[in-house]
Amino acid sequence: MKRFLPMFVAAVMTAAVSACAQQATRGEGVVVPDVQPASGAQQSGYGAGSGNEWFTRTQADFGTFFEEETAKGVFSFSNPRDVEHRITRLTPSCACSKAVIRVAGRTYEIGSDKVLRRLRTNEDGTEIKEQVSYITVPAKEEGEVEVFMKMTGIRGLREADLNLQLSDEKLPIVGLKWRATGAVFFAVEPPEVNLNEMTWTDQREFEFRIRSPLQKDFNLVSHEPLSESMKITYEKEMDGDSAVWVVKGTYGPGASERDQGGAITFTSDIRGEGAKDAKQVTARVVAFLKGPLTVSPGGFIALGHVKRDQGKEVEVRLTPTGDFDLQVERLEPNRLRISEEQRKFLKFEHRKDGKDVIVVIKVMKGMSPAYVNGILKIHLNHPAARVKDVMFNGFVR
Repeated sequence: MKRFLPMFVAAVMTAAVSACAQQATRGEGVVVPDVQPASGAQQSGYGAGSGNEWFTRTQADFGTFFEEETAKGVFSFSNPRDVEHRITRLTPSCACSKAVIRVAGRTYEIGSDKVLRRLRTNEDGTEIKEQVSYITVPAKEEGEVEVFMKMTGIRGLREADLNLQLSDEKLPIVGLKWRATGAVFFAVEPPEVNLNEMTWTDQREFEFRIRSPLQKDFNLVSHEPLSESMKITYEKEMDGDSAVWVVKGTYGPGASERDQGGAITFTSDIRGEGAKDAKQVTARVVAFLKGPLTVSPGGFIALGHVKRDQGKEVEVRLTPTGDFDLQVERLEPNRLRISEEQRKFLKFEHRKDGKDVIVVIKVMKGMSPAYVNGILKIHLNHPAARVKDVMFNGFVR
């Protein structure tokens, strides 16, 4: 038995690790319609009759949890022997975010870092976490294992497990397994609106609908601030006895290429059980913005090695979207970390090339050795791109 036990434990741990990736995505992407909170007793009997000498049950269905809630439940146990035993190892799966073990007036915790700690409280109320290698369970002593599983982003079933290695040769390994159902307070149709490619002058319309599988009638009472380029209206319609909020909006013109759309977050009058804050729902608008102009080769120029007896120059091309007559109003170098004498060898020029603007960064030959870096602010006549920053660096040797 002693030679067999390490091999058996290793096999259990390997199986738990291999199952981790599968559990991370199982059940995601499936919206649960018209679901109500349910206890394990109301479920399909998962785990019925799964107990053993130590645990009254080893499988459990903890029911339905919504949005950001954490599924949790308790497995009760007792040492059936007349001698003291130890829990010598606990191996949680990746879906198990935490387990708390309480026995003989002591409390232990193991988290995602797989480290077992005993929890104690000082006289001043501060908590101490002491790393330990095992848990002692006196003869005939009762205890419990409380397990936790995050349900963030989970739609449908999620499963987790926790394996315990015991010093009891009659039952060396116990595997606890549980599951819970993730559900949503709201269903957004479609969950993401894709406006595809746009220029800064375009305007696109979008529309989506919001329902609640949890509560048939509800209200959207407010929304978080939007970007200046996004406008929305929303009103409630009734589909039988169920509320459907219809959201319509426009995106652009003048949208920033840094935004690439945006999130619209509404606050509702729905509150979870015992929750203080009203539940929120978010819809997303995605757009691939082509800005008012493009900068090539980009906003960072690597001058690299500049030979003192040769110097170097690099061109930056600015191309406007459409037929705009792009002009440079001025060039403003900033954050130059070189001496005043060395600055005489650093030049900035610009010229037109059709509708494009060419900006030239020059390091003249004869500059003394230096690390050259800074930001060139290119002031333009474009109403949607008044200033473009180009960073540059290099070293003169």
